[in-house]
Amino acid sequence: MSGLATAVYGRHRFRGEDLHRARLIVITSVSIAASACVVSGLVIACDWGTRYLPPPLGAGIVVMSNLWLLRRTGRLELAAMTLCLTLLAGIAAVCCVGGGLSHPALCWTILIPLYAPRLLRDRLAAACIAVAILVVVALYAAEQWGHEFPPLPPGRSMIVVGQLVLAVLVSCLVFMYERARRDVLLERDTARAALEASGEARLALVENVAAVIFSVDRELHLIAGNSLFELLSHRHGQPPIRPGEPVLDGLSEAQHDDLRALFARAFDGEHFAVERTLELRSKTFECEILFNPIRRASGDIRGVTVFGRDISDRNRARAELERVSRKLAEAAHLAGKAEVATDVLHNVGNVLTALNSSADLVLERLRSSRAAFLGKTVALLPSDPDDCARFLSCDERGRQIPSYLTLLADALGHERDDNVSEMESVHRQLDHIKSVIARQQAFARASGAVEIVSIADLVASTIAIHATSFERHGIAVTSTVTELPLLALDRYKLVAILTNFLVNSRQSLDVCSAPEKRITVHAFRNDRGALQIDVVDNGVGIDPRQQPCLFTYGFTTKLGGHGFGLASSLLDARSMGGTASGYSHGPGTGATFTVELPFTVATSSSSMECAA
Repeated sequence: MSGLATAVYGRHRFRGEDLHRARLIVITSVSIAASACVVSGLVIACDWGTRYLPPPLGAGIVVMSNLWLLRRTGRLELAAMTLCLTLLAGIAAVCCVGGGLSHPALCWTILIPLYAPRLLRDRLAAACIAVAILVVVALYAAEQWGHEFPPLPPGRSMIVVGQLVLAVLVSCLVFMYERARRDVLLERDTARAALEASGEARLALVENVAAVIFSVDRELHLIAGNSLFELLSHRHGQPPIRPGEPVLDGLSEAQHDDLRALFARAFDGEHFAVERTLELRSKTFECEILFNPIRRASGDIRGVTVFGRDISDRNRARAELERVSRKLAEAAHLAGKAEVATDVLHNVGNVLTALNSSADLVLERLRSSRAAFLGKTVALLPSDPDDCARFLSCDERGRQIPSYLTLLADALGHERDDNVSEMESVHRQLDHIKSVIARQQAFARASGAVEIVSIADLVASTIAIHATSFERHGIAVTSTVTELPLLALDRYKLVAILTNFLVNSRQSLDVCSAPEKRITVHAFRNDRGALQIDVVDNGVGIDPRQQPCLFTYGFTTKLGGHGFGLASSLLDARSMGGTASGYSHGPGTGATFTVELPFTVATSSSSMECAA
């Protein structure tokens, strides 16, 4: 039967009540077609007369056509209506052909009230039942008005056949009813089991949550609550709150008014969460309370679900986290101070190295100074002025003293000029040390002093600070500065950056075996419109794997290095709105260190700011 139904349904997949209707239509149609074939065979075999052949044959053809139409269109309502009308028409035709009200087929009209309500909508079913009644009434009226229907064939064979066909059709109806009832019961039991399982799962979920969960209606009476709610709502000597009882009884007046206001917000349709301190069962709880409105299908709010959990541990953890954060902030502040101090010491150390070289040079010049020869010359002169004149004019040694003093004066003059130049370099280095210390002292008061700077002069003075050190190490330093306007920037930060770059290049060249050691400084405005200063050397170069770490605080490739210089240079460049970087093609290829800063041309307003 299932295969037959599948063949009839075609591509249509009926579900639920439609499936039961489709099954009933298929089984009834097949039964009617089979009964029509049997009756037609009996008409011919029993010689009842050819007038009895058209009704069963016509009914069989119509119901099978109806099944074909159902398979093509899937329209159950049309198929059910066609089946009922075909059954009525067959009953009326058989009764009119012979027998009238005495024909056994008239009993088949009982099928209409049984089939129609199960196959059709209420109005169509009522219409079919009314038509069946009208058919019986019409037959009765025809007989009463004297109409004579053809007699039935002799014997009781037709009556037996009619009763058998009726029994088959009723059996089909009862079978389908029972099957539909079993399917409904099975679906009900399945749905009930699924509902119970879902309810148990939801109950387990609600019960296993470490939180108080309950819901209330608009009168703030309890609808339902989990076991934790019952435990906390249980007052000493009294049972816990039951469904239908008010949930705010037993709270203080202040808590009562506060919670009532919160419930009012929830009944207005707002979803929200609050933190409150509640007193329950003589205990104080720090709670987070979530309010969620319960809406009907129409959108009306019928109640509120409350989800409350104890957050005392979380608040304690939050307080501990804040305390630890404050300590970490203090530690970071101290680390920042230490980093600034390290930066200052590093920059001062770089200058002190050059200062020490200058001092050694001046000391060496003083030790080898020709000023001692002046004392020896004076010692040759007699103490008596008259003898002194005679000595200078008559004595061979005395006649050489004037020319000797002239040469000695020239030599001492050159020594003085060299020492003055070196002391000027020392003075510049001391000024740089003072500026570094002053910048550290003013670190808490200002982020940096903006000055009007000539880049050419700044590059030249920075190289001059280290000139003695470069000369002692045999390093040739050159600079190329394109024509640039006066810029507004922090002079001492840029000097510190270039100093770190130059010292780094000098240290790279110290361990390099290149025959000519060179450092070149380029200053220009790049394609991005920024000031770019490159310090290029032909030293040992940098391993590509180490290049990403060059400006990391504490990273160094030198024995005894600290990793402060390049890291502080990057910080200084960023504080001025720029950046610092380093690049090398690899070991033995030299390196290039670059600082890039905003190209801020000095204006009258910036001049006033610098003056201020």
